[in-house]
Amino acid sequence: MLKKVRKMYEILENLIRIDTTNPPGNEAKAAEYIGELLEREGFQIEFQEVGNGRKNVVATIGEGLKEERILTGHMDVVPAGGEWSKQPFAMTRENGRIYGRGSCDMKGAIAAMMAAAMEVSKERESLKTQKITLAFVCDEEVTGNGSRIFVKEHIPLPETYVVIGEPTGMQIHVAHRGVCRFQVEIEGVQTHAAMPEQGVNPILEMGRFLTAVEQFDAERKKKSYGILPPPTITPTIIHAEVKENVIPAKCKVILDCRTVPGETEEMLRGQITLLFLQCRRDRRAAFRIETLLNAPVGSSPVDGKCCQAAQKAMEKVKKGKMAVGYFNGSTDMPIFTENGYEDTIICGPGSLDMAHQIDEYVEEYELEQAELFYEMFLSQSLL
Repeated sequence: MLKKVRKMYEILENLIRIDTTNPPGNEAKAAEYIGELLEREGFQIEFQEVGNGRKNVVATIGEGLKEERILTGHMDVVPAGGEWSKQPFAMTRENGRIYGRGSCDMKGAIAAMMAAAMEVSKERESLKTQKITLAFVCDEEVTGNGSRIFVKEHIPLPETYVVIGEPTGMQIHVAHRGVCRFQVEIEGVQTHAAMPEQGVNPILEMGRFLTAVEQFDAERKKKSYGILPPPTITPTIIHAEVKENVIPAKCKVILDCRTVPGETEEMLRGQITLLFLQCRRDRRAAFRIETLLNAPVGSSPVDGKCCQAAQKAMEKVKKGKMAVGYFNGSTDMPIFTENGYEDTIICGPGSLDMAHQIDEYVEEYELEQAELFYEMFLSQSLL
């Protein structure tokens, strides 16, 4: 146990040291490090080109032709930003925590997955009936293109189960809301602030519009959406500026919409446009809406084989029955579930609250739980 845990921390230290900030990513160095290490352990290594010098690394072992278990995660991280009390691209161990950019999201999970797979790979006889795949992808934080390339090029076996190692606090998650992000622009008529009657103030029109959005959002929250929480519409950025004594011609806002099954980009665009038309005070005010992001809902069956296998493995780790929940962020899950990998769950060490934060960290005990969970998940059908 101590040997494989030490190996996990060594891997994590090396991964954090490799700056894979996206943009631009620079994941190739991390992919090469992972590939070289796993190749020495007997894994077959494939590098998938994603463009602009970026690449995924896919490692496989086992001779099984029916069942495949895939552990996957992204190598890229968000910019460090802000004033860290620790070095962001050096691993710091302190008071039972591992600090460093990506420790939580999600190089910690990658290190645990690698250590677990290397441990299971020692059972050569068992691997004659099973195939294990590690897929570590680039560009998750911006486009998701790494996972798109993987599902396009990798042919799954008839029974394929996938675990995405996003930070769930080692809880098993089978769904997450989608994301539609819109830029809304209201155009008025610019004029001197001393003569507002000669123009159309888009800031006032935007205020009425956002009040209507808030009311619409409150109505949506009254409904039940199964395992998922209600959808939301949240204004995150607003801008209207020329000069302090000028009524501007335009006012813009970014709306972050978290969506549930049954909602589409087209539906939301129509509903948001209708809200403006209903609350508009001056007919001269114009409305434009642009889609910045459209990521679908992620969902996998609670009674699916992957979820059941994960629950069984986690019960061995935590010594108790495991509930199933939802993930609050957005992941590559829909890329898998919509492309032949329906049995996909999310489970990894760390808290989503620490992802993208200054002084990002993951608890050591969760990393060690993760290594054991992934090991059990990969080998449990052989136990």
